[in-house]
Amino acid sequence: MSPSPEAGISPFQTVQARCVICEKEAQFSRLKATLFSETKRDIDMRPVTVLWSKKVAPRVDPKLFYFWQCPYCFFTADYLFFQHPFKDGNLSTTRYRKQYQKGQALHPASKDVHQLLIFDSTQEKSVFISGLKLNLLACFQWEQVEEVAKGECIQLASYYLRLGWMLHDLKHGLTKSPLIKQEAQSLLSALRKLWPQFAPGESATLEKALSFYQLALTNSGAVNTILQEVNVRLIIARIHMKLSQLAEAKKAIVECKARVKYYEGLIKKKRGDDSNFSSSDVQDMETAHGKAMALLGQVELIYDKIELTILERQGKAALDLLSQYPDRSYDEKLQILKKAGYSDKVINKALPKEKKKGLLGMLKSG
Repeated sequence: MSPSPEAGISPFQTVQARCVICEKEAQFSRLKATLFSETKRDIDMRPVTVLWSKKVAPRVDPKLFYFWQCPYCFFTADYLFFQHPFKDGNLSTTRYRKQYQKGQALHPASKDVHQLLIFDSTQEKSVFISGLKLNLLACFQWEQVEEVAKGECIQLASYYLRLGWMLHDLKHGLTKSPLIKQEAQSLLSALRKLWPQFAPGESATLEKALSFYQLALTNSGAVNTILQEVNVRLIIARIHMKLSQLAEAKKAIVECKARVKYYEGLIKKKRGDDSNFSSSDVQDMETAHGKAMALLGQVELIYDKIELTILERQGKAALDLLSQYPDRSYDEKLQILKKAGYSDKVINKALPKEKKKGLLGMLKSG
């Protein structure tokens, strides 16, 4: 029987995948990527606006369905990993499986953490709590894998970043129901007792993501192209900006520009090289360079807007401070602003340098 024209289009499709740990196959539900688009994102790439195709029902939050869990051994990872494990990097399935099993066996509270976080579709009524549990368990499981913790950690970094998004929604009441917020907070408190190293807050989680992205930049075999490197460097800059660490964000952007500039010089050298370097290879490099430049430009624009907003806010505060000392000299006002800790940019805007009198001005004053 065919569905009626009024029936909604399901956003899910069923796919088959094999678990890398227990090697059993299972069916999973995946969102149909063609039915939605994340049109607006926060500084740290958190999706803010999701547009769904017409007649799709239910219109869910995509980030709550990013993780899959093996129904047999409860191994948890993102859906892309389940479908294409170890596509990038130096880890193999065999080494990962051994280190995963060893890590879970060595952690004193592993069984209790799993008991707390294992997703049960027959019991769990909230999709937010389900998504939160899967995200938390993925972070816990992957962090116990030795090679992941030491550098093959691009995925783990992204898991913590996504967890930061979840905790942002929780903090700002985007879970819609106060009961869900209360349940989530109880879950996080219980997890903290079992896993003391875990810090359940948006900023702390973003800091954790940041540290793993920085580690992956130097230690991960998955970062082996200019685009991958630029993407990692720019997400580092974005997280710094989200955490209001403007100086660190600027440093990350400058370092990224230097690497893109170096790559540009490499292309010029290859273009003029008489070796067997094919024109198609050079063209691929130029395409990658163009994409890298576009990504860099987007992040630079975000940084400039944030810096301008901060300068305007600080400039207003500096003017308010100076208004309390209307009769002070220029030098005295300058010292007041410096003592208050304002930067040279803010001081120059709030207190323009006194213009020196020219010959005509001196004659008039005489």
